[in-house]
Amino acid sequence: MRLPSLFCILLLSSCSSEIAKQWTKPSYTGSAYSKIVVAAITDNIEARNEFESRGARLLNKRSINAIAGMTIFPKHMSEEDKKEESIIKVINDNKVDGALTVALIDEKEAMVYSGGSDITVRSTYGTYGNYIAQQYETVYDPGELVTTKTYVIEAVFHDLRTDKRKEQSIVWRAQSEQTDPTSLAEAAEDFMSKVVYSALKNEIIKKSR
Repeated sequence: MRLPSLFCILLLSSCSSEIAKQWTKPSYTGSAYSKIVVAAITDNIEARNEFESRGARLLNKRSINAIAGMTIFPKHMSEEDKKEESIIKVINDNKVDGALTVALIDEKEAMVYSGGSDITVRSTYGTYGNYIAQQYETVYDPGELVTTKTYVIEAVFHDLRTDKRKEQSIVWRAQSEQTDPTSLAEAAEDFMSKVVYSALKNEIIKKSR
């Protein structure tokens, strides 16, 4: 899985709205958390910073205590750092009880025909006395084949209050497909806005009373 490429290509629409594809663990009814870490699963440092900091900011803005993963995990994570027992130790040391992760899970490439169309162009000039008349004709633009890339991105929320093991702690997943995105900064803001909106709307993460 080429995770570093994810954050250079993500882009969602600018409005905050709910992500369509979601799954919630049947027994999970939502909870308030004392501290949530937002972690982007990639070795791309710029991407980690963009997605983690924006995700944490959006949660804090909604009165949810959250921190960026880079504030507690090493910037350059070794294989030892990535081991489950190492991650659990960091989680325990920093009293984290919830984690929101983001990762690329699939990417697809396709050839799409950009359809042709009729266009009007200026063809000749004619002179009549003191006037110049322009003549136009309609020509057909045949269009072209263009390559599009579609990326499937997944956000996962982990309830770490009782079981901190990766698979056992998963209580919510949300997926989104994006085609030919552009800006990293805009992508981070838009994607995390949708994730946070969906998680709060569906009470995956609840505000403390």
